[in-house]
Amino acid sequence: MAGEQKCSADIDQMNNFQTPSDDMSEPVDDRTKRIVAELQKHWITEYHNSRERALVELTEKLHQEFLSDQQKIRTELLQQFKDELEHTRTDLESKYRDQLKSENAKLTEKHRREMSEAKKKQWQSTTAAGTPRTAVLNVNRLTGNLIANCAVARRPSLQPPLQLPPPVPNNSLAIRANDEVYEGRAFVHNQPIVDAIVLKVSNPVLDGVKTRIILSIALKFYAELQQHGADDLFRRIYGGHMRATPESGFNVTLEYDLSALPDNTSELVQKASALKRNCFASVFEKYFEFQEAGQEGHKRAVINYREDETMYIEAKADRVTVIFSTVFKDADDVIIGKVFLQEFREGRKASQTAPAVLYSLGEPPLELKDLPGARVGDNVGYITFVLFPRHTNKKTRDNTIDLIHSFRDYLHYHIKCSKVYLHTRMRAKTTDRIGSSRSERTQ
Repeated sequence: MAGEQKCSADIDQMNNFQTPSDDMSEPVDDRTKRIVAELQKHWITEYHNSRERALVELTEKLHQEFLSDQQKIRTELLQQFKDELEHTRTDLESKYRDQLKSENAKLTEKHRREMSEAKKKQWQSTTAAGTPRTAVLNVNRLTGNLIANCAVARRPSLQPPLQLPPPVPNNSLAIRANDEVYEGRAFVHNQPIVDAIVLKVSNPVLDGVKTRIILSIALKFYAELQQHGADDLFRRIYGGHMRATPESGFNVTLEYDLSALPDNTSELVQKASALKRNCFASVFEKYFEFQEAGQEGHKRAVINYREDETMYIEAKADRVTVIFSTVFKDADDVIIGKVFLQEFREGRKASQTAPAVLYSLGEPPLELKDLPGARVGDNVGYITFVLFPRHTNKKTRDNTIDLIHSFRDYLHYHIKCSKVYLHTRMRAKTTDRIGSSRSERTQ
């Protein structure tokens, strides 16, 4: 409508317009056509401008709607993410709370079992303490470091635990070597020897007076030691203190008269406490003598010192080879034992006088390839010591025997200590994590 009104005004202006006299000669039709053409051009321009303005307005409106939709979608996604995050956090907290509760229950149960075992051992010790105090003092006077020097002999893991009889008051003390604990219990003579080594110390009453201390040892493999002169060595070391007939159920018995003790009893106590060590000494001394004399070709000594573990000794003109076979309880022991033996072998580089140490896992060494009884398995290890004349001569052989006869116990002791250290570290980490979790929940 505005365009038509403007057009009418233009036509009126055109009608009222007085053209000059020189233009009056132009035909009226031509002027009309020119004016109409100019009007059409003007209308077309106005149309395009109006269309462009409408498109701009439409574009701005669509852009605003797009931004509004984007903001709405972003808000919805953010809310959905927050909901998922809250749900995940709730699930994780619930799962961790259950794990924490389960772990606390396990720790509580373990603590309860440990306390129960401790109370049980305390009760056993209290019951065993019913023996006369003088007998205990006399036993301690003779044995000295007997418990510290006796062998640690583990029962096979596949066998059920040994059921020992309850303690009863009497004047004897039996010490059974075991991997877990040394227990003082009353000894029963008709009880079979289940452990590898059993030691018994007694202070019997004769004519109403306790004047004697009797020390006995029983070994399941003593018959093998007798083949290498164990009886002769005991008679040479202990002389008249060794009974010709040992106590029932034992292999060797030593008897000491308390009324005839020398002024200096240190040597007497030292020899008595080395009873188990001297059992092995007979084998070592025999093959050390073979090496010193340059004798070769003697049969290899095989000592089955445990149910599933063996010691092999062989003499050459220039060396004595000692091989221990040992069985690891589980895969963790295999790994820790391997690492320990590697460090043991590397440590030899610091000492030029140390014997050569070799080890193998799973298969026996070359020295035992011809032996059909050598054990094979993933949990079986072989440790080889090569002893040279500087280790086997008469001046140093006693120290060599002291160290090498207990190597198996030395190895497994360090494996257990390593596992205890690792478990202690893991428990400390768990405790720290539990404390941190509780602190975060409180905050």
